[in-house]
Amino acid sequence: MPTEIKKEIQLEIAYVLFTDIVGYTKLLIDEQHALLETLNQIVRGTEQFRNAEAAGKLIKIPTGDGMALVFQDRLEAPVECALEISRALKEQPRLSLRMGVHSGSVSGVIDVNERANVAGAGINMAQRVMDCGDAGHILLSRHVAEDLEQYACWKPLLHDLGECEVKHGVRVQVVNLHTEELGNPEPPDKFKRPTPTPKRPTIREKSAAEILAHLKGITPPYRFREKVEEVYRGRWTGEPGWQATVHALPSKLSGGSWFCSLKEM
Repeated sequence: MPTEIKKEIQLEIAYVLFTDIVGYTKLLIDEQHALLETLNQIVRGTEQFRNAEAAGKLIKIPTGDGMALVFQDRLEAPVECALEISRALKEQPRLSLRMGVHSGSVSGVIDVNERANVAGAGINMAQRVMDCGDAGHILLSRHVAEDLEQYACWKPLLHDLGECEVKHGVRVQVVNLHTEELGNPEPPDKFKRPTPTPKRPTIREKSAAEILAHLKGITPPYRFREKVEEVYRGRWTGEPGWQATVHALPSKLSGGSWFCSLKEM
């Protein structure tokens, strides 16, 4: 392998901020362009971006619906940049952004335009962490959070979310970063447990007496099957091995009332 290519692919540790615009693909083309331009202006206006760019310690990678910023100097840089972006977004309610931060190995590559670029596990993981979030979230990998929580100024802002499954079954440990004003304090949808739907009793689980109690106001026998299907969501024929029978009693004995029975087939 030529020496000049070897130099381009040397591994190093970088600190990555990955962003994307939520709902970008649902927007009209001119809306996409306008929001990307706004995002670029916000990012370029942050102190962390300007400082790292001036020091030659920043690589910018457009991603179509956002960008990846690869800082090469210090861990806090992408996190502080994310907070600066979050503050600026308060004046841009139409721009919904989510962000993910990870530190890991990256390497130089030569892209299709024969320009030096970067790729690697550090960038891939930052994107996976971001993918766990919703609009407004600043999510950190557990690796980044463990380093930050050693400092008193960062520890109160870190809120462990647990494990999240992303593409290809990969699971990542994620921490939510937010202050009282910046970030999104709500757990992302991927971490919210769905509210279980209350189980409706089925015919198999109900005695004849309980069914009659449910249907107390319905006396005509011909409506029994219709009402059971309504109350039990059509489970009448979905209970193999059981049969419900409606019995109409002679009026002299029952006053025109009726009863039902369940028997196992």
